[in-house]
Amino acid sequence: TVRRAVPVLGTGDFRPRTASSPAVFAYTRSDGHHTVEVVANLSGHPVTAKVDGLRADLRPVHGPGTDGITMTLGPYGFAWLEG
Repeated sequence: TVRRAVPVLGTGDFRPRTASSPAVFAYTRSDGHHTVEVVANLSGHPVTAKVDGLRADLRPVHGPGTDGITMTLGPYGFAWLEG
């Protein structure tokens, strides 16, 4: 499973992120050594949103990358970024 492959997803500290769109749910999981950012579009329409705390150096594992300020996601799309 993903949580077995990336333990921080199940055991790391959870920190919700603020997004400029109510259709976007974003959070960070971190254990001090490994950080994962998850950004999800919960709507059936494409959305571009500013997400508080995103960094441009995060590497996309799934979905689009970020410029450090905004994310553009397709309908019901999500991004998983590591740093």
